[in-house]
Amino acid sequence: MLKTGITLLIGIAMLMLGGCDSRQPDEPAKINTLKIIDIQPPVSVPLKPGQKVDIEVKLAYVLASKAATVTLAVLRSEGFGSKSLTSTFAIVQQGKGELVLKEMFYVPKKVSVLQVRVPLIPQQRNDTSPTEIRTYKVVP
Repeated sequence: MLKTGITLLIGIAMLMLGGCDSRQPDEPAKINTLKIIDIQPPVSVPLKPGQKVDIEVKLAYVLASKAATVTLAVLRSEGFGSKSLTSTFAIVQQGKGELVLKEMFYVPKKVSVLQVRVPLIPQQRNDTSPTEIRTYKVVP
Protein backbone atom coordinates (compact mmCIF):
# COMPACT_ATOMS: atom_id res chain seq x y z
CA MET A 1 0.00 0.00 0.00
CA LEU A 2 2.81 2.40 0.92
CA LYS A 3 4.61 1.59 -2.34
CA THR A 4 1.46 2.32 -4.35
CA GLY A 5 0.97 5.65 -2.55
CA ILE A 6 4.57 6.73 -3.23
CA THR A 7 4.26 5.71 -6.89
CA LEU A 8 1.04 7.69 -7.15
CA LEU A 9 2.65 10.81 -5.58
CA ILE A 10 5.66 10.57 -7.90
CA GLY A 11 3.32 10.23 -10.89
CA ILE A 12 1.31 13.32 -9.86
CA ALA A 13 4.51 15.33 -9.28
CA MET A 14 5.85 14.35 -12.73
CA LEU A 15 2.53 15.30 -14.33
CA MET A 16 2.59 18.72 -12.64
CA LEU A 17 6.20 19.38 -13.63
CA GLY A 18 5.54 18.34 -17.21
CA GLY A 19 2.78 20.93 -17.53
CA CYS A 20 4.91 23.80 -16.26
CA ASP A 21 6.38 26.25 -18.75
CA SER A 22 9.36 28.21 -17.48
CA ARG A 23 8.61 31.07 -19.91
CA GLN A 24 5.96 33.53 -18.81
CA PRO A 25 3.34 34.51 -21.45
CA ASP A 26 4.42 38.17 -21.52
CA GLU A 27 8.15 37.48 -21.33
CA PRO A 28 10.03 39.44 -24.05
CA ALA A 29 11.59 37.63 -27.00
CA LYS A 30 15.18 36.41 -26.68
CA ILE A 31 16.11 36.81 -30.36
CA ASN A 32 15.34 39.24 -33.16
CA THR A 33 13.38 37.94 -36.14
CA LEU A 34 12.30 39.51 -39.42
CA LYS A 35 10.09 38.12 -42.18
CA ILE A 36 8.84 39.48 -45.49
CA ILE A 37 5.08 38.86 -45.49
CA ASP A 38 4.44 40.38 -48.93
CA ILE A 39 6.41 42.10 -51.67
CA GLN A 40 4.92 44.04 -54.58
CA PRO A 41 5.51 43.64 -57.41
CA PRO A 42 5.86 39.89 -56.81
CA VAL A 43 9.37 38.52 -57.42
CA SER A 44 7.85 35.90 -59.75
CA VAL A 45 7.14 38.69 -62.27
CA PRO A 46 10.28 39.64 -64.26
CA LEU A 47 11.23 43.30 -64.58
CA LYS A 48 12.30 45.10 -67.77
CA PRO A 49 15.12 47.63 -68.30
CA GLY A 50 13.85 51.20 -68.00
CA GLN A 51 10.72 50.10 -66.11
CA LYS A 52 9.57 52.30 -63.23
CA VAL A 53 8.98 50.12 -60.15
CA ASP A 54 7.05 51.14 -57.07
CA ILE A 55 8.20 48.54 -54.57
CA GLU A 56 6.26 47.85 -51.39
CA VAL A 57 7.47 45.39 -48.78
CA LYS A 58 5.31 44.31 -45.84
CA LEU A 59 7.35 42.97 -42.92
CA ALA A 60 6.71 41.28 -39.58
CA TYR A 61 9.31 41.46 -36.82
CA VAL A 62 9.99 40.44 -33.26
CA LEU A 63 12.58 42.66 -31.60
CA ALA A 64 14.33 41.66 -28.37
CA SER A 65 16.50 44.81 -28.42
CA LYS A 66 15.18 48.18 -27.28
CA ALA A 67 15.22 49.60 -30.82
CA ALA A 68 16.45 48.75 -34.31
CA THR A 69 16.61 50.07 -37.86
CA VAL A 70 14.88 48.19 -40.68
CA THR A 71 16.24 49.13 -44.11
CA LEU A 72 14.84 48.39 -47.56
CA ALA A 73 17.57 48.47 -50.21
CA VAL A 74 17.36 47.54 -53.89
CA LEU A 75 20.77 46.57 -55.28
CA ARG A 76 22.26 45.75 -58.66
CA SER A 77 25.25 43.43 -58.72
CA GLU A 78 28.37 44.63 -60.47
CA GLY A 79 31.15 42.05 -60.40
CA PHE A 80 32.32 41.67 -56.80
CA GLY A 81 30.31 44.60 -55.51
CA SER A 82 26.82 45.93 -55.67
CA LYS A 83 25.35 49.36 -56.21
CA SER A 84 22.28 50.62 -54.38
CA LEU A 85 19.51 51.87 -56.65
CA THR A 86 17.38 53.07 -53.75
CA SER A 87 16.93 52.65 -50.03
CA THR A 88 14.70 53.73 -47.20
CA PHE A 89 14.46 52.84 -43.52
CA ALA A 90 12.29 52.86 -40.42
CA ILE A 91 13.05 52.75 -36.69
CA VAL A 92 11.20 50.06 -34.73
CA GLN A 93 10.85 49.53 -30.98
CA GLN A 94 11.08 46.41 -28.83
CA GLY A 95 8.27 43.89 -29.21
CA LYS A 96 6.25 42.46 -32.09
CA GLY A 97 5.06 44.46 -35.02
CA GLU A 98 4.46 44.87 -38.72
CA LEU A 99 5.50 47.66 -41.04
CA VAL A 100 5.44 48.57 -44.71
CA LEU A 101 8.40 50.12 -46.52
CA LYS A 102 7.89 51.73 -49.95
CA GLU A 103 10.33 53.08 -52.49
CA MET A 104 10.55 53.80 -56.23
CA PHE A 105 13.32 53.00 -58.70
CA TYR A 106 13.98 52.51 -62.41
CA VAL A 107 15.34 49.19 -63.63
CA PRO A 108 18.81 49.84 -65.07
CA LYS A 109 19.96 48.58 -68.46
CA LYS A 110 22.49 45.76 -68.77
CA VAL A 111 21.51 43.99 -65.56
CA SER A 112 20.07 40.47 -65.24
CA VAL A 113 19.01 40.48 -61.57
CA LEU A 114 18.14 42.97 -58.86
CA GLN A 115 18.37 42.08 -55.21
CA VAL A 116 16.08 43.37 -52.47
CA ARG A 117 17.77 43.32 -49.03
CA VAL A 118 15.94 44.06 -45.80
CA PRO A 119 18.16 43.85 -42.70
CA LEU A 120 16.98 44.48 -39.14
CA ILE A 121 19.91 46.13 -37.33
CA PRO A 122 19.52 46.36 -33.54
CA GLN A 123 21.12 49.07 -31.41
CA GLN A 124 23.12 46.51 -29.40
CA ARG A 125 25.82 45.12 -31.65
CA ASN A 126 25.88 41.71 -29.95
CA ASP A 127 22.20 41.05 -30.80
CA THR A 128 21.19 39.02 -33.85
CA SER A 129 20.72 40.93 -37.12
CA PRO A 130 18.36 38.98 -39.37
CA THR A 131 18.19 39.86 -43.08
CA GLU A 132 15.55 38.96 -45.64
CA ILE A 133 16.60 38.82 -49.32
CA ARG A 134 14.52 38.53 -52.48
CA THR A 135 15.66 38.59 -56.13
CA TYR A 136 13.98 39.97 -59.23
CA LYS A 137 14.93 38.62 -62.64
CA VAL A 138 15.40 41.29 -65.33
CA VAL A 139 14.52 40.31 -68.91
CA PRO A 140 15.09 42.32 -72.12
